[in-house]
Amino acid sequence: MEKAYIVAIFVLMVFAAGISYYTLTQSCESTSLELSKRLDLMNYCNDSSECKIVSLGCPFGCYRFVNENANLSEIAELSGKYKANCPECVYKCPISPEQEQISCENNKCIDKRYE
Repeated sequence: MEKAYIVAIFVLMVFAAGISYYTLTQSCESTSLELSKRLDLMNYCNDSSECKIVSLGCPFGCYRFVNENANLSEIAELSGKYKANCPECVYKCPISPEQEQISCENNKCIDKRYE
């Protein structure tokens, strides 16, 4: 009888761990998608001088372009939430473009090196 309780407790613990991992994974994915959407909305320009580089690191890309007037406080908050609660990832990044290598095309900031 005692063994049955131990097995039942073990099964419940494994189940709970699985649910926690699933919840964490979904939360991390949701946070990452939300941050990417907000960054995409902040990438607008009329002239390349309005473009600014934001480097958030993995998994958000090596660098992203935003308008110089974009309010980045929400981005910092979401990025901090992700990095505090989600699995760490690492990748190598190319050198960020210099300002003269950034162009405003179709009202979006782009890296001219990869046109």
